[in-house]
Amino acid sequence: MNTPIKMRNYGRIIQDVIEYAVTLPRGERRDDLTRTLAVAMVNRNLQWNRDQDPTPNRVIRDMQALSDGRLTISEDDLSNALALRNNGAQRINKSNHHPHR
Repeated sequence: MNTPIKMRNYGRIIQDVIEYAVTLPRGERRDDLTRTLAVAMVNRNLQWNRDQDPTPNRVIRDMQALSDGRLTISEDDLSNALALRNNGAQRINKSNHHPHR
């Protein structure tokens, strides 16, 4: 996996994991990894482009480009994955909040 970085905002690790994901047989494991990658790509976009909204369509297009069309995620699946991430983050923040220390 010594190819040049195609999209710097995602970095080498995202690109390498995409290259790995396309080698997996279609199924639940590959779908789970695709959702995880898409959420990570949204997060990376937020880090690099704070002034831009990382729209689901942009992440979907970029994932397809990085995988040469072999990985894709629907806008609904990405939105659901982001909602799960946000709900989990809210629960963690609430459990770590100690107002009377």
